[in-house]
Amino acid sequence: FQIPRELSSKEPHAKNPANALVVMLIRGRNLPVADRSLTGKGSSDPMVTFRLKGQETSSKVVKKSVNPEWQEQISLRADELDDAVEVTVDDWDQISGNDFLGKCWVRVRDHSDRKLRRAWYRLVPQKASHNQPDADDAAKAPLGKLELACRWVFLPEFDLPAPEDMRNDEEFPDEPINALHVYLVRGSGLPVMDRDLVGKGGSSDPLVVFTLAEETRNSKVKKKNLEPIWTEYFEFGVEGDLEAQSLDIVCDDWDLASGNDFMGKVSVPLGRLADRELDRRWYWLRGENGEDDRTRGKLEIALRLFHDPDFVFETPEYFFKKDVADMAANVLDVYVVRARGLPIMDPAVIGDGGSSDPMLVIQLSGDRQSSTIQPQTLKPVWEESFAFRADFEDELLRFDVFDHDVVGDSDFMGRVALPLSSFANRELHRGWHSVLGRKPDEVNRGRMELCVRW
Repeated sequence: FQIPRELSSKEPHAKNPANALVVMLIRGRNLPVADRSLTGKGSSDPMVTFRLKGQETSSKVVKKSVNPEWQEQISLRADELDDAVEVTVDDWDQISGNDFLGKCWVRVRDHSDRKLRRAWYRLVPQKASHNQPDADDAAKAPLGKLELACRWVFLPEFDLPAPEDMRNDEEFPDEPINALHVYLVRGSGLPVMDRDLVGKGGSSDPLVVFTLAEETRNSKVKKKNLEPIWTEYFEFGVEGDLEAQSLDIVCDDWDLASGNDFMGKVSVPLGRLADRELDRRWYWLRGENGEDDRTRGKLEIALRLFHDPDFVFETPEYFFKKDVADMAANVLDVYVVRARGLPIMDPAVIGDGGSSDPMLVIQLSGDRQSSTIQPQTLKPVWEESFAFRADFEDELLRFDVFDHDVVGDSDFMGRVALPLSSFANRELHRGWHSVLGRKPDEVNRGRMELCVRW
């Protein structure tokens, strides 16, 4: 039984980290008899199934043989030394269902040298674990044995590269950091949250929620999957001191009826990424109180800080014009840049989440002006200018945020109120201001970035 040349020859991608186990299923010997004949003799119709982390592939069925020959090759994604492929031999039966004959394991760690290894694997009973004796110890094999040829290699079709923008040299390395790349690759070993009504099995419908400051992004839901692959990209704006900020990551089990169930969380300090290089790693999920709990599984995520020109919001030139210093100030220039973290006023019909249609009403000295409506967003960008007649320091500049509604009145979302006296020095004031509710306890309703000069 010859091994295909491509499996035994020099690996073409030897410089890349191994990500797949290639298995050549050669033959079986002395398999149990599952189908007895009237004369007492019998045979089996063996087929072999390979399973690893949600992957499953089966061989063809060899009819009426306890010494079958397959000569079939399969490949499974396997990029961790602790991975172990479960190999199960069943007697195929179209009517009553397959009958278990035996199983064995192929441990990736045994193939860490990335060389071809051909060996006999003894089959063990259903309840045995993969901490079995060495594969070559197949002399005593009451359930028979399998001959396999295995090699740990890199296969391009199993590669999950980060987007090019994250891997390439940064386009604006000398500009200040203002954005974060986030690439959610996959999860592994996630816990079962939805138990089967019958038996001990079950699954989960994982989704991942990323939060940075007031911005939140949700991944797609991966139905019935404990080894999900997302390969989803997100981008966040970054402001202020990196050392004081973290990207919060929560993995939930999605549930339409009763609400999502917590699976695990992890927090990544942005200061760790200050070198602006690609950082790709596995993160073990922690409990609700931050306790280390490896039973919650892990997420593979790639992160990188960078500069994005689209996140630069320039102050209009007229804010820098020379003032007539010997004349009393009488005009207040206002430039509304953007807002973040505004509350949801229009909840989603199905599931969590929702959005709003924010607009501003700006008032000073009885003068009332409105912004445009920003549809379906909790982080609107206005970049709109306003001018007010302003003569007295004791007046209040007020920004009321409303959720626009075509039918009925618009809903109040929050307010920023600034005393005119805070601009008395006639300098440019640009900064973030907290959006507050009408009640004293409504303090976390987002932030608004404003440019103001009197």
